Amino acid sequence: MNSIRMQHLMLGALAGLGLWALIEHVDLTGRLDFAALVFAIIFFGGGLVMAGPLGVCRALIGAAGVALPVALLALWESTNFATPEEMMESGHAVLALVVLGALPLPFAMSLLRHGRDGLSEYPTLFMESWGVVVRYAAAALFVGVVIAVLFLSAQLLKLVGLDMVEDWLEEPVVIWTLSGAVLGLGLAIVYELSDMISPVLVLRLLRLLLPVVLLVVLAFVLALPLRGLSSLFGHMSAAGILIVTALGAISLISIAVDQDDVEAVQAPIMQWCARGLAFLVPVLGAIALWALHLRIREYGWTPARVSGVVGGLAVMGYGIAYAGAALGGRHWMGWTRRVNIAMACALIATATLWMTPLINPEAISARDQMQRLQDGRLASTQAPLWEFAHDWGVPGRAALATLRAEKAPQDPEFAALLERLDASDHRWTFERAPETVADDRLAGFRAELGVWPEGAKVPDGVLREALRLDPRRSGDSCAALRRGEVPGCLVIVADLIPGAELEAILITARDVGRFSGGELYVFRGGVWAREGALTVPSRFAASDAEVIAQLWSGAGAIVPAGIQALSLGDTTLVPQVYSPLDP
Repeated sequence: MNSIRMQHLMLGALAGLGLWALIEHVDLTGRLDFAALVFAIIFFGGGLVMAGPLGVCRALIGAAGVALPVALLALWESTNFATPEEMMESGHAVLALVVLGALPLPFAMSLLRHGRDGLSEYPTLFMESWGVVVRYAAAALFVGVVIAVLFLSAQLLKLVGLDMVEDWLEEPVVIWTLSGAVLGLGLAIVYELSDMISPVLVLRLLRLLLPVVLLVVLAFVLALPLRGLSSLFGHMSAAGILIVTALGAISLISIAVDQDDVEAVQAPIMQWCARGLAFLVPVLGAIALWALHLRIREYGWTPARVSGVVGGLAVMGYGIAYAGAALGGRHWMGWTRRVNIAMACALIATATLWMTPLINPEAISARDQMQRLQDGRLASTQAPLWEFAHDWGVPGRAALATLRAEKAPQDPEFAALLERLDASDHRWTFERAPETVADDRLAGFRAELGVWPEGAKVPDGVLREALRLDPRRSGDSCAALRRGEVPGCLVIVADLIPGAELEAILITARDVGRFSGGELYVFRGGVWAREGALTVPSRFAASDAEVIAQLWSGAGAIVPAGIQALSLGDTTLVPQVYSPLDP
């Protein structure tokens, strides 16, 4: 084994041993211990992958230059939460740390290899970025194979009474040290064979997806006017899907323009696919932001929605700049590469601000929800109390303390809710405890409801759940939508889904867009929960109000469709159960 491989192996073993020691002995409630763990992960992770191109000494210097400020920012951000563990559970802080730990690595390598000029050398930055991805992917695969072989060997030796290897592999310190050593060795070998295991092959393969993604996104955009926006904006997941799709499109455009015009796609059809996709990225970003805007206007800010808006703005930044570059004639690829450098710097800057009080999703969310409580847009019993107490850090707990002091003494119902919050050790226990909807509000809602089929009994539980999820819903809101004898709100009671005890579908008579699919409520384990909607075929053009009118006039039947379904004329509407991503 040559000296370079030995250096990588020893560095990897030291990294594994160090991470084991920190993870085993660090208390995540301690902020300095947590900062040390963040530093170690980024330092060793960056040092290992940079050791091949730079040598061990320069790689460790560069890794320390990246890891130290990120660890300090993590320490600063952790003060916004009761413990660093609570900070990591928020999710968005983890994403910011990943951005800060990964994106600067190509810049650090280019700076250490080529000096200050290297920071603007796009070919170097491009190949270093993809080189990191490919080297880590190949080395991680190597680690997995080695560990699997060792465990299989241990089981084989155990058959003849030799348990030493199995006992040895059961020690966490051994697994961590061994995995680190194998990872370091794998990274060294992959770098030595960079002519054979290079990003070029991966990039060439990924380019083939460009026409496919263009056609899919184009079909989506063209279908929007026919499909309507109402069902698209019904769930938070739509914005997430749009943002992820846009990020995939951005990656493919960057791959298409490659490091320079010589390596970029040469076929005119592929170039036009890349330019066409560049014009569609801002469309996806705009739709995602609009979906988030509607959600925020209706339900207010949450940390996840703050993250979604920032992600949508990043997509719009890429999209507008890419579209402008695509209009740049024969030099459009060069402009696109400049956009990539600028946007990478912008993402690093945004992630840095995210870890400071300048962008504090929990504080933004807590202030907004408290404002909604004060101006009456949000009922006190519908406040995000669990989030205040357990998910939104120091700002959330401060908001909860304000509510305890100002609201609870004047509102017995709200005081009882706080007692239930204090007594609950799990979110499900708190949210599924007996409902707090007032009986008079429930009676008013029931009085204005239409029921289908005629004579069916609507359980109080489904109505309480519907009122709990949407505090603006009431008998008055349904009465305002009534058209003569046709009710403004209709409940379909039927046994549709195998394994569930009972189901109900609530439809509100919106007369804009296509049928939303209603709200599917399912009774399981003694509680009602909203779990989905009816699927809506693209050829079904009726609105919610028209669906209610048809059912009220006697149309419709429950029919089998693998599971039971609602038949309306020549259309069959099948219940679709989903897990909503609404934060």
